[in-house]
Amino acid sequence: MDYIRGLIIFGCLLASATCYTPFNKCMKGDEFETSPLELRIDGCREVPCILHKGTTMTAEWDFPVKTYSRVLRSQIVASSFGITMQLPSPKKNVCDSLHNTNCPVKIGQNVTYQMKMPIRRFYPEVSATVEIRFLNEFNQTIVCFEVDGAIVAEQKGTTTKVPSSVITEKTTKLPDYNEIA
Repeated sequence: MDYIRGLIIFGCLLASATCYTPFNKCMKGDEFETSPLELRIDGCREVPCILHKGTTMTAEWDFPVKTYSRVLRSQIVASSFGITMQLPSPKKNVCDSLHNTNCPVKIGQNVTYQMKMPIRRFYPEVSATVEIRFLNEFNQTIVCFEVDGAIVAEQKGTTTKVPSSVITEKTTKLPDYNEIA
């Protein structure tokens, strides 16, 4: 009985250890900005994250608060084929989607945010590096990260072939926000 219980616990630990999505830290000058402690994008355990048109991408990340903030807003920027563009935020007020606290957030808190973002059918099939940044009322970065993703055709049935161009296409590094502000 203890052997079976041990296997179940081991299986649960192994499953939870592999549910994180890899991401890159944002740079400001020659220093890293505050990044998530963990990023979890449903269905994405390796990059690029494959996002099917006509679905909703669900992601959640935990991040440490290093600056007191009454207001949090998101900036989402995608870069592909040398073109960088601002994307609409699913919710402009980040505070509305915090799981374990409310705004204001205080120094020392670890906060969990959940994002649901529709992948529209009219979006082009393309791979991109997406940068997500939360800013406070003073335009200070609270958390920032980059993740590679690819929008592909709607999923028909249970298997989807990912075009090789999506996997091999190299995306461009995003510029520092101070350069484009």
